Amino acid sequence: MRPEDVLLELRRRPFVSLMFRLTNGETYTVPHPDLVMVGRSSLHLGRSASDLPPGVFDHYEVVSLIHLAQIIPLSAASAPANGSTE
Repeated sequence: MRPEDVLLELRRRPFVSLMFRLTNGETYTVPHPDLVMVGRSSLHLGRSASDLPPGVFDHYEVVSLIHLAQIIPLSAASAPANGSTE
């Protein structure tokens, strides 16, 4: 996938959480656009930290863009309306 394709999804307004599916079937959920740094040939995908503000990560994974097979917008309708995690 091209860096421009990833940036297009990250810059959509309003932002909707994304799932990145890799060629090996592995997935990464991106709940905030600030958790992704896009490079020429790779992504740095931050892992959210529950004790930090949204968009702040405590560690990250490096993923080659050649292995990014699909970007799937996660429907806001699938999240509970009241903010609970039931």
